[in-house]
Amino acid sequence: MNKHTPGPWHIQDDHGKRWIETGGNDDTIAEIHRRKDKGSVYSCGEALANAHLIAAAPDLLDALERMVKCAQKQNWNDHYPEELAASYLAIDRARGAE
Repeated sequence: MNKHTPGPWHIQDDHGKRWIETGGNDDTIAEIHRRKDKGSVYSCGEALANAHLIAAAPDLLDALERMVKCAQKQNWNDHYPEELAASYLAIDRARGAE
């Protein structure tokens, strides 16, 4: 699997048109469009929230990877064996986010 473009990513805004750029060389990662379907649009607030979520992706992935390492070191739910399988499933899903 290829690695993602390293962060930080930030939002550029030009009168409501938004795109996500890298912190280092201002390469465009994504453009945020307000159009859902023909004749339907996301609100400006919803489009901005989507842009913030996308721009946060590298930081969220880093936090998730750190949480997985902590969970493995602490053997989460050792005292609750019935929840152990669910914990390992959650860790596997978190690893899949890379």
